[in-house]
Amino acid sequence: MGKRVKPELKLGIAVFDTETRGLWGSLFRIGFYDGESYRAFSDAQEFWQYMEKKSLGYDELHVYAFNLDFDLSKLLKALPSLQVDLDRSLIINGAFNVAKFPHSRIVLHDLYMLVNSSLEEAAKAFELETLKVDIPDKANWFMTVDPEDDLLNRYLQADVFASYQLLEKLMSLSELPREKFLRCPTIASLAMGVFRVHFPTSYVTIVTGK
Repeated sequence: MGKRVKPELKLGIAVFDTETRGLWGSLFRIGFYDGESYRAFSDAQEFWQYMEKKSLGYDELHVYAFNLDFDLSKLLKALPSLQVDLDRSLIINGAFNVAKFPHSRIVLHDLYMLVNSSLEEAAKAFELETLKVDIPDKANWFMTVDPEDDLLNRYLQADVFASYQLLEKLMSLSELPREKFLRCPTIASLAMGVFRVHFPTSYVTIVTGK
């Protein structure tokens, strides 16, 4: 019998971002984009249910956030019933880098760890189409702004779109198959993944010493 070919997984990608009442305040607005449709939410439960519904079209839905640990902490506080599968998640230096959940196709990733810079700096460095929206006195403004405020939602959507464009740019530059890219949680692992796929002979020589 011939070697059994492993079926290719159907893997979706998306991004999300949260807005909170200051660093320590509650979550009050969430933006989500999967490359086709953008949605903003004021209710965390509605947001999570929407992602779960989206994930049904895939074997796994990989959703990136800039500084995941912050966004995840706010989600967990807003959704007490949401449990992280610690055995299958990845924590680096005490912060969630990859988060997985029991009986869920959703996998959350930290996009920051693939660039190690702010989103604003990355948007400029990678010459993204979407740049951050400037808000004067942002710290105080976020404490009272209405979730439906037009400027707030333009700010949130810009961050979400920039994150998605950054993710696409990184995937394109790496030239890695999607499944392999999604297995790279940091700059170091991404660089090694690129080296291993595009220079296999040199990789084997370095690893084996032969």
